Amino acid sequence: MEKSFYETLQAIRGGISSGVYVLFGVLDGFAPQWLAQECKQGMDADQMDQQVLIVKYSLTTESLAQIVSDLTGGGLFASRSVALCSEFDVLTTTYKSKSDDGDLMQMIEWMLEHPIEGPLFLTTTAEKLDERRKVTKKLRNSPHITVVNAAKHSPKEWKELARLLMGNRQVLDAAQLDHVVAKTGDSLGLLAREMDKITTYAGVRTQLSIGELDLLVIDARPVEIFDVVKHFIEGRYALAAQLYNKVEDRSLFAFLALLARQYRLIARVGEAELRGYASGEDQDLAGRLGVHPYAIKVAREQSRLISVAQAKSEIEAIASMEYEVKSGGLTEKTALELWFMRHMAKSSA
Repeated sequence: MEKSFYETLQAIRGGISSGVYVLFGVLDGFAPQWLAQECKQGMDADQMDQQVLIVKYSLTTESLAQIVSDLTGGGLFASRSVALCSEFDVLTTTYKSKSDDGDLMQMIEWMLEHPIEGPLFLTTTAEKLDERRKVTKKLRNSPHITVVNAAKHSPKEWKELARLLMGNRQVLDAAQLDHVVAKTGDSLGLLAREMDKITTYAGVRTQLSIGELDLLVIDARPVEIFDVVKHFIEGRYALAAQLYNKVEDRSLFAFLALLARQYRLIARVGEAELRGYASGEDQDLAGRLGVHPYAIKVAREQSRLISVAQAKSEIEAIASMEYEVKSGGLTEKTALELWFMRHMAKSSA
């Protein structure tokens, strides 16, 4: 069967567990560790006289057959352990065949026919399983094996997971939970660390301000150059400069080209409004300018902050800066620093 991570977690907490779990999209290792810990707690309650251990394995150094043998009988940790096995990559789309694949596939087929109590967690960092393989379909249809996408959660599930990580304490409201989830960049491990930090900081308090959250929580969201352009156009120059340094593939000329394009669009929309253009004509104007109607909507909103004359002045300044760099008068780094500094100085004057 296939379940979401949240559904799997809730099932384990409710005492309903599968013998085998196949997790794909394991980004930071926290997801299988959390599930394994929940299984351990349930087993600890049932085996008061025995200590249940979480035993970690890797299929790069150990065989699946030996791992199952240790788990189900005769091994050192038999009936007292939760097996957490990484590098289960054989059924993923990016896996490259190896000489011992036959033994591994034979063991997977055996597990499909012979339910084991487990719990055994087989994990891979790959984004998806190989749907072209018949055994993948068998895994999904098996009643005693649970396939889990560890990287994909619905917005509602993210919020519920955040609440669980805080021990269901009512410190943050729904909007604040969404804000924290967004800032942690879809990383369950990072979300867990940040929620622990928030809980510790809050102490006995029952609420925090959004300002406190922004100071506490690391912003791990990937930054796109379009985010930098938007903040710059709308006058948030310091923030734009800060975000620019987080962009992976930074290019001065790409940044300036996008800025010039947006200023040009603002100027065209501003000129159209001076001629009596109405917002209901977005579709028509978008067609004439060769852009999406949403781009017209954004430019129209920005044109309330920037006049046609200002937009044209910025386009000229961009062209001048590009010439300075290409002619050797300024380095790209110096040009960029001057660009941000001039605008920040102008806005604070």
